Amino acid sequence: MEEEFKPQTFGKRWIVLLLISISIALRGFNQSCFGPSNNLLSHYFQVEPWQIDWLVIIQSVIFLSVALPLSMLTVRMGYRTLVLSTTLSQAAGFAITSIGLSFRSGFSLVLCGQGLMGFSNIVSWSLPPPTAAIWFGKNEVASAVAVQVVARGVGEAIGAYLPTSLTSDNTTVEQLGGTWTVMYSSLCGVAILMFILALAIITDKPERPPSWAQYKAEQGQQRGGLSKGMLQEIRKSAAEFWRVLTILFKDPNFVCVWILFGASNPVLRNNNVLLSSAVNMQFDHVSNLNWRIGLVLMGAWGMYTIGGFIAGPLISYTQKYQLIVFVGELFLFVSTLLVFVGIYVRNLNLIYVGVILQGFMVGWCNTSLFELIAEISYPHSTIFVTMISIICMGIFRFFYPLVGRFVMNNVSVSASELFPCLIMGICVIISGAIRPTYHRKFANQKEERRALLNSLECEDDD
Repeated sequence: MEEEFKPQTFGKRWIVLLLISISIALRGFNQSCFGPSNNLLSHYFQVEPWQIDWLVIIQSVIFLSVALPLSMLTVRMGYRTLVLSTTLSQAAGFAITSIGLSFRSGFSLVLCGQGLMGFSNIVSWSLPPPTAAIWFGKNEVASAVAVQVVARGVGEAIGAYLPTSLTSDNTTVEQLGGTWTVMYSSLCGVAILMFILALAIITDKPERPPSWAQYKAEQGQQRGGLSKGMLQEIRKSAAEFWRVLTILFKDPNFVCVWILFGASNPVLRNNNVLLSSAVNMQFDHVSNLNWRIGLVLMGAWGMYTIGGFIAGPLISYTQKYQLIVFVGELFLFVSTLLVFVGIYVRNLNLIYVGVILQGFMVGWCNTSLFELIAEISYPHSTIFVTMISIICMGIFRFFYPLVGRFVMNNVSVSASELFPCLIMGICVIISGAIRPTYHRKFANQKEERRALLNSLECEDDD
């Protein structure tokens, strides 16, 4: 009976959160390490700088190719399967990349390894909202999402800086290959350990739901039932996919937040890919530029963790989702403008300030948009909705660096930073115009009131 249900949280949730956070940090490291060392890696593999860009872009290509069909399956896979798929594919991707890095003609192998990481990224991106919703109480959900955002920032920060601190323009080809091979072999070892621990610890859900909203969501999923056989599962998932997709995209608020999430998140990633090349072209008289850019990107990803960690509790305390998203989008636009102006007037300090601010605001927007998406799409599966949402992010991750590199090579370096400026200006307008309905928040309030009334009635009967 619903009247007998009481939300309960378990200590195991912190172990689950730790494992997921480490996995997310590994993903962040992998995505941020290539850009700041673009010129050194292009020399090592004897390829063009744009080809090194593809070590990151290939992940978006795989992302866009597989995300839609995978979205139809993830809602049926179960939380445990998602975690195991993430950690196992990470280990395999790191292993292949490590082997490719061990010899100068191994670029194609590294590209294959990063392609596999693209698959891993799809599944990994779907984990933060369900990890928070399935395991944490209603007052902990935003903070649990924030911790995972922080984990990504830590991984990105280390990935942006560590390779540039271990190598320099004076590093020999043999030293460069050896350093990167050891680095990726170590990542592979950590990923294997995470897979083993996940195999032993992770379950689909705790013994009891941690909140009324999660209880209601699980009840709805149980009423839907499960069909027998893989073919029936795929058909049912496909039908469910299109049903939910149709419902969500009839809601203009969801469409707007979907665009905001997709456009905002990859802005800092774009600078991870292109900023080193832009600065090396614009400031050819300055020494140690790779190290400088690695350092400022590390600072930006550090600020990303702070932004995410501040936004989570702020949302929990104020419940002002739309306002917090708007503030994030506004200052994210300001950060892209600062980077553009800094490159245009050849002022490194302006670029540094813009990138650091950008890190903080991307973390802020990432956390707040995750929460806003969960609110307006409730009671649909958080795994399913997140998979749909990150498709838009994959589109922008693909086009930001492609457009930027094309403009950089054919127009000017400063013009390459205009595209994200224009997109973020549109996002500011969208975030200020939306008027979302907070379905999950209202569901929790409704059930809490009902439980309180039932409790009072029982006391009156006594």
